[in-house]
Formats: sequence, structure tokens, C-alpha cells
Amino acid sequence: MIVPLAYKYIAIILMLAEINFCSGRLYLPADLPIEEQNLRAEAVFSPRVIGFAGRLDTDKYSFSFAKDGRLRFITKLNNGRGDKTLREYLEGLAKIPSIINTNGAYRIATNWLTAMDVDLQRLEKDHPPIVKQQTFMSWAEDSKPSTEIPLPIFDVKWGDWSQPVIDIQISGATGELLKLRQEDDSYSRRPASLIKDMDKLLAIPDEQFLKYSSEERSNLVVRFSAVSYSQTIKN
Repeated sequence: MIVPLAYKYIAIILMLAEINFCSGRLYLPADLPIEEQNLRAEAVFSPRVIGFAGRLDTDKYSFSFAKDGRLRFITKLNNGRGDKTLREYLEGLAKIPSIINTNGAYRIATNWLTAMDVDLQRLEKDHPPIVKQQTFMSWAEDSKPSTEIPLPIFDVKWGDWSQPVIDIQISGATGELLKLRQEDDSYSRRPASLIKDMDKLLAIPDEQFLKYSSEERSNLVVRFSAVSYSQTIKN
């Protein structure tokens, strides 16, 4: 289904505002504010089909929204593997020392969830956390037994390990966020909608929107934004 231009314009601006707000709280290693010219990929889907949904990618991270206005998925795009084979990558990774342990990983993950306005108390009442450091089995040579070697990557999950409601992955080498996924966003206190008066926004014809001046487009942002941020929303 074709996405109306006015809706796409507003959706991208408001997703960027939410991304910048959350990125600042998470202390992501990114130059803020992220603006549209900093994106390497963008996707906005018709709200009539799957609700409010979109994905914006920078050089470092992918940010995804699904079904509502909450930023649910953040993923670091470059894992450093490059053209290495899996064995080469894992062996190199295993040589990197970790500066945190499982307790440290849990503390970092819960700090991030608090920063993202997740109701941590209710989440942990419903789903006790599980924290694990990743390992890999070294390949046996000359009949020597395989050895389980720790990797500087930690997973913190709430819910079933294979199907968690929230899933966070942390670099043990840097403490950097590698992945944050809110599969169930009912624990989030962030606004459930970034856009108000959706039907009126969707009703703006493309030919009318294309005639709008920069000031008129800015007025659209103010008119249809459902969230107030401390920083200025740029367009």
C-alpha cells in the first residue's frame, strides 16, 4: 500500500526525535542529533496495514518501531567480523578481554531499561532476568579435547531464553550496546503514539503536501506531534 507523503514526512521526523531522545539517554556512541541526512536507509510502512512502523539506519545503528510509537529495537550494525571466517572471527574475539562480568552486564542492562522508561520492577516480577556470557567451543586438534572459551559478549534476557520479552546484548570489551529488543513493549512507559490525529494526517493528498512551504511543513510537525521533547524537533 502506498504511504502518503505527508505521513511519511511526519513519521520520519518524529521517529528521529524519539531516536535522538533515547540515544542520548543510552549514551550511544553517535553524533547527536541524528538528522535525516545522516541516515543510510529509511523505511516507513502504511499505518493502515500494520500500525505505526518504520526503520531508520545510520552507519552505526539500526532503529526500529513496530505497531506503535515506541522505539523497540536497537541493533549495532557492524560486529567487526568483516570478511573473516567464523572460526577466525571467534578466535580473534576470544583474545579480547572483558572489562565486565555477569553482574556488571546486568547492572548496565537495567540502567539502559530504566533510561528507556521500562517498568523494571513489574518486568522482573513477571520475568526474572537471566544473564549469560557467550562462549564457543574451540576446534579440537591432534585428538585434544575441545575447550569452551568465553567471549566478551553478554546476553541479558527477561522471559524464556529462546523467546524473551526483552533481550539485551552487551560488548564485554567496551560496555557498548550491541542489541536491545523489546519484543513485548507493554512494560514500556514511553508514549505509545508519536502521532496524533492520524486520520487527518493520512487524509492530506500528496499533491497538496508537495505544494507546502517549509513553514507549512514545520507547522504540520507541531500539529501532529503527540510527544513533547526538551530538544527542538528539526525538519
